[in-house]
Amino acid sequence: MADDSPVDVGWTCKLVDGAPVFTPSSALPPLTPMSLYMAFTPAERIAIKASKDPMVAEFWAMYQLSVQLDKPTDPNLASVRDIIAYLAKPASPGPGGGILASPERVQQILAGIPQ
Repeated sequence: MADDSPVDVGWTCKLVDGAPVFTPSSALPPLTPMSLYMAFTPAERIAIKASKDPMVAEFWAMYQLSVQLDKPTDPNLASVRDIIAYLAKPASPGPGGGILASPERVQQILAGIPQ
């Protein structure tokens, strides 16, 4: 591509009527173990660690494994998005973590916004 191209690294390309169309990627960057940890408030972290909910326990186990292996978490994976959304669901009367204060916290956490 020419140096004056508006296309940048990380953009995606798809064919529209046989012509390439470049768009910025909407993919979120990987979250280091610390950036994922810091995206939760102290109260949320305490609630996650204290939870007896099997889904919340699985999330915490996944996080601890990422720490042990020093590997990032991909917030674009459906499994990661689903478990963070689960943490935002009320705990009763049905399944849900009941950990996050609001559904808006899901996107903040997936983006790694520190609290």
